[in-house]
Amino acid sequence: MQRARVQQAELGDLIRQIRTVLSKDEGVGQYFESELEWLDRREQLWQSDAFRIGLIGVTSSGKSTLVNALLGAELLPRAVRPSSNSLVVCEWGARLESVVHFNDHGSKPKVIIGSAIARNLARYGDEATNPGNRDGVEEIRLRSPDFKFGEGVALIDTPGLDAYGHDDHEKLTLEVLLPTVDVVVFVTTCKANSDEKMREYVCLAHDHSKPVIVVQNMIDSVVEKPGVHGEILKTRAEVLDEHRRRVEAVLKKAGVESVAISQVSAIWALRKSDSASGLLEFVASVQKQLDALAPAIAEGRREQLNTWLGGLIEKELQPGDPASILRWQKTEVARLSKVAAELAERYEQMKSDVEDEPLSRSESADELLGTAESLSSRSIREAGELQERVEKWLKSSAASLSNLNKQLNAQILEDCESLNLRADDINLSTKFSRTASELGFKTTNKSRTVRAEQSGVWGRFKRAVDVFDQDWGYDDRTETWSEIADLGAFTKAVEKAIKNELAYVERFVAAVVDRINAVSKQFRKELATRKKGIVAKMSATMESVHRKAIALQLETFLTKPRKQRKPAAVRAVPVTTPVVEQDLHEIDVEPAALSLARLATLIARRRFLDMRDQVLFDQALKRKRDNGRVLILGFDNASLGDFVNRFWFDMLEADAGKPLTFASNNFGDGKFSEIAVASLSDAASARTRDAVDRFLASPCVLFLVIDILQIGSTESMLERTDIAFGKLKHPVVIVVQSIKELEQSATVGEALFELDTLAVEHGFRLAGVLVNDEKIFYSMLANRLLASSTPPFETIAEEKQFIQSLPQGNRKEAVAIIRQCNAMAT
Repeated sequence: MQRARVQQAELGDLIRQIRTVLSKDEGVGQYFESELEWLDRREQLWQSDAFRIGLIGVTSSGKSTLVNALLGAELLPRAVRPSSNSLVVCEWGARLESVVHFNDHGSKPKVIIGSAIARNLARYGDEATNPGNRDGVEEIRLRSPDFKFGEGVALIDTPGLDAYGHDDHEKLTLEVLLPTVDVVVFVTTCKANSDEKMREYVCLAHDHSKPVIVVQNMIDSVVEKPGVHGEILKTRAEVLDEHRRRVEAVLKKAGVESVAISQVSAIWALRKSDSASGLLEFVASVQKQLDALAPAIAEGRREQLNTWLGGLIEKELQPGDPASILRWQKTEVARLSKVAAELAERYEQMKSDVEDEPLSRSESADELLGTAESLSSRSIREAGELQERVEKWLKSSAASLSNLNKQLNAQILEDCESLNLRADDINLSTKFSRTASELGFKTTNKSRTVRAEQSGVWGRFKRAVDVFDQDWGYDDRTETWSEIADLGAFTKAVEKAIKNELAYVERFVAAVVDRINAVSKQFRKELATRKKGIVAKMSATMESVHRKAIALQLETFLTKPRKQRKPAAVRAVPVTTPVVEQDLHEIDVEPAALSLARLATLIARRRFLDMRDQVLFDQALKRKRDNGRVLILGFDNASLGDFVNRFWFDMLEADAGKPLTFASNNFGDGKFSEIAVASLSDAASARTRDAVDRFLASPCVLFLVIDILQIGSTESMLERTDIAFGKLKHPVVIVVQSIKELEQSATVGEALFELDTLAVEHGFRLAGVLVNDEKIFYSMLANRLLASSTPPFETIAEEKQFIQSLPQGNRKEAVAIIRQCNAMAT
């Protein structure tokens, strides 16, 4: 950062020297009035312009915790479900304060200090308390004297990516945000679940020629890798190195090799464990990137200044015929007028094209709404087709708006170049927010009894003699059919989704029109200033000898600076992973004691088999124990391997480091006939997906290994599989792939509640819950809370009895989790 500040100071000093020459006396100062105004604007812009770091990442990757750690205080709210809906700009300030800016520029920004900051951030920046950003928050600025990056840096935190129902919004946010930042910090966790989405987002940033730092957060949850028999296969340091190399391989395969990787624990840093958290190394890495980027920024600004200065010398100061100078001045005035007219026409046309967008959307929206109104409860096929059409319409709308935004950005950058303006001279930032829509519907079976007259003579005779109303001569039959369970709710959801999108389009168009007007006004002002300066000079006279003297002085400033290398764009800054290993000591153990320890380990491991069988046979299969087919399905090889080795070690053995595709194991006798294990990440092949579909076509029990910490991206991952999990007839056992991160943040109860919500929303037949953790009580507790056909605890006495059945060391934590679940439910 010191290097950046030095170059910034050098640029300011150069501007001041040029200003001195152009204002050496009153006459010269008046003649160069417009040039001096241009220099003043550039100096103010360049000296106050901070480095901008864009902080993006998959939802629930600990982004808010990382920001809190960088600010030195727990200010931003943290939640399992995706929550943040506003841009948060973090910077250094002499005091801890928050300033909330609103879209309505007539509204005065709200300044908050002290203990009220966290409460107000939760109010204005959280989807739960400010749904759909109804308060119209444009951005939130957080200033702290403990901000780790110090002065001159702005960190822009954005809503989480890959959250179910928000993917189109995120795409727009990225397209708008990325052109305005200098460095991109992408936050993910050490898990492999979201590698493909990380690659997609990092590649998008790389396409914008932005230096990228990938932060693997939550290293506090990383543990050593145990083997099938309880031995330690890999230490924590080796596991961390494996996670880092995996990310490097994913990005290298995508053609992105100039990415630095930092491994941190934001929650450790927040608890002041800086030495073990990796935060200091991460901050140093970012500062090195900014220092490496500083020459490119300074070079670009110097080139702009050189272009301007060279034009000034050529057109104004070289000795020549006053008449020819006057002719040039007239020609330049006419050219500037023409350019101004062309720009005005261009931006008016762009504004007209943007303003037509709502009309094109509303025409197709009316057709969709008309179809929804014509549905009956039996129109299941038509409802499914309508759902697909609406979802396609929503995606088409987002793509169209995205294209408009891209075209506008490209045109602004092109016009900046033609006018010798830099992109950072123009404000390209715009805030977008879109409300998520859920359009699914459920079906139900209906039946009724229908009475029909018996045919023939005998039937007519029986009806004729039935004087006592005995229903002679009639047959009863039962008609059954399927229909939409709640047609009204479905049509309302469709109507709400369409109206929300139309409202969003209106807001988007209004924002873009305001942006076009602002940029057009800025261009007009720039051209008018130039034109005004030339017109003023047309009536002035300067002796050629005087002009020559000024030209000679200014030419000394045109000396090209030494070209600086730009390592930030092509070479990653090496990052040091924090030391995570503890001192190891060798001790001598008697063979008998070692054998007893191994026996105790084996007995302890049997608990996982007992828990698995309880869930499988007592809950999932119940009386249908003749069905021995099991599918273990997940999205992360390491998590799948851990689960297999912990809960299925009596039947299977998995190498967690070996890529999983689809593996089926047949057993001739015993309680299982076939067990299949499959990894269905975004990178899974079509062959793997087909094999999973074929296996699910026959009765089986599905063990679905998912990440409940990143519940939003998990929902998106489930949707991308194209498996209708809610419509499966098979029992589903949810496996929580890891709970270590939730332990650290004390949000286990919140996460279990969100898991239950996910199951309800997606229609899972939840037959059981297992937690892939050494503490077996987590599985016992989660299974009791979420997989009971009745409320988990009918009475307080029943709850106490269950708590007493848990290991004594875990009872206090279990009570806290139960209380947290109950609080979330109410």
